Amino acid sequence: ATAASIRDLEFQRSQLQNELKIIAEKLANEISKLNEIMDLQREQLAISREAFELAESHYEAGLVTNVEYLDAQQQWQENRLQLQNSQLQLQRQMIEIFLLTGNYPHIAQLQGE
Repeated sequence: ATAASIRDLEFQRSQLQNELKIIAEKLANEISKLNEIMDLQREQLAISREAFELAESHYEAGLVTNVEYLDAQQQWQENRLQLQNSQLQLQRQMIEIFLLTGNYPHIAQLQGE
């Protein structure tokens, strides 16, 4: 009976390890996709900042309306917020991987401790 119990426990351990591996791979893929998204968001942010700065100088020169100026400012702020949200999502996913792998010191590093 003991040998059967040991085999059962070893099988359960193997199953759990496989499940953890699948979850970790899924998280790694999500992190990779998120990094690609963040690269695009950084580009959008740079473009929207340039557009805002251009709209600002045009507004000061009387070439655009305040609505056009405010639209450019709003777009730039929205792009900043999207990038910040993605950065937070990345940190959450990294913490999830660290929790799965028992890598607790890295969690403290992410939290700035």
